[in-house]
Amino acid sequence: MKAATEWANAMNDYGLRTYRLPTGEDGYMALFAAIALLILLTIIGISASQVADTELAMARNEVIHHRNFYLAEGAAMEAADRLSNTADLKADMPAWVETTVGALDYDSLRAYFAGGQSTTVVSQASVLDLNRTLFLGAVEGTAAGEGLDPDRPKIRSIAIYGRCEWEGVAIVKLGYRAAY
Repeated sequence: MKAATEWANAMNDYGLRTYRLPTGEDGYMALFAAIALLILLTIIGISASQVADTELAMARNEVIHHRNFYLAEGAAMEAADRLSNTADLKADMPAWVETTVGALDYDSLRAYFAGGQSTTVVSQASVLDLNRTLFLGAVEGTAAGEGLDPDRPKIRSIAIYGRCEWEGVAIVKLGYRAAY
């Protein structure tokens, strides 16, 4: 024991510090403080990992939402392009357009996209993604502000719906006007 004390004193001569281990009550308090600190750090770590998991799920859902929205919008734009390239809408209305004014509401829209509502109107697959995107249209009637002149073509409002179902569903509605 004497040699250890001499060695500790010799170390002190060179400016080094010596530490003694806590004993008695000091030892228990240090042990308690260390355990409390470890428990606190564990709780903070678990909470941080749960927050990170939630943030990842939110980011994934946002990606899915944007992808579905843009694919549905693209399908609706494709339908608008097809309508604009149809020479005579009065004589040659596409099969995916409901011509009965007011026949398409939210519930019938879902049924049309499911394929069971009507045999005359069939939703069309979009070239964007043949398995996940569809479009259809519905005549909403004469456009607001249209005159009553029977000798000229009427401007009609057509609602165009695009739909994408890919880990969720997005439906986009575009307004379209055509004279026929």
